[in-house]
Amino acid sequence: AVTDGEYLIAITGDARVNVNSTDDAIHANSGNVLVTNGDLTLNTYDDGITADKLVQIDGGNITIESSYEGIEGAYVKITGGVIDVTSSDDENAKEYIVVDGGVITVDASGDGLDSNGSILITGGTMTVYGSTGNGDGALDAETGIIVEGGTLAALGSLGMVETPSANSTQYVLSYAQSSTIQAGETLYVKDSSGDVLMAVAVQKSCQSVILSSPDFINGETYTLANESGDLATFTISSIITTVGSQGFGQGGTRPGGQPGGGQGGQKPPSKQ
Repeated sequence: AVTDGEYLIAITGDARVNVNSTDDAIHANSGNVLVTNGDLTLNTYDDGITADKLVQIDGGNITIESSYEGIEGAYVKITGGVIDVTSSDDENAKEYIVVDGGVITVDASGDGLDSNGSILITGGTMTVYGSTGNGDGALDAETGIIVEGGTLAALGSLGMVETPSANSTQYVLSYAQSSTIQAGETLYVKDSSGDVLMAVAVQKSCQSVILSSPDFINGETYTLANESGDLATFTISSIITTVGSQGFGQGGTRPGGQPGGGQGGQKPPSKQ
């Protein structure tokens, strides 16, 4: 609902939106942005989609080809759509980010997915390519990251790794290696029968790989591999399974972001 004094930008139906801007491409000042359908292609030197309050995306095809911050708001909620974001900074929310659906790809030069509050992932397919530098991480949340569903792949450097919280309910693999996984490779997670559960294209070089799938089963053994062979074999024994080299370089981990997941992690409050 929009109260007096608030503004709403709603993109619905068969809308076709193409914006080339030196300022924000779509900006609701003192209000909300809602996207339920349509095709959006945005190029900007500032923010792609931003709202002082809520950005909610329930559908549509959104391509942010260039931006400073791709999607920003006090609250960001994504329940559907196909979203592809390239940003020089990060995907930022001041309070929380909720992902409950959609197919989302983020390529950020800074933090990949960044919340000054919490991140909650309950559905959808989320692929995050973070910075190749040690000053940023693929995932970053001040009060924790909770994974309860969906498929997550977050690839980045070792400098500031933050893993999801052990308070998550879906199993998570946090893999790291001291050598670089090169761009152009494909990573596979295979079960004990050799069947591929996940396949992730490596778009940028990385050393940290965080994966979560609803197909992970406690007590089962899996293999992480690329085209050249196996990288690691691991058995799921807890919510966060940590494998490989966890030497985090000069940056260290973020507060509350130790490998294996901290005990923190707060669900965002319900907000309509």
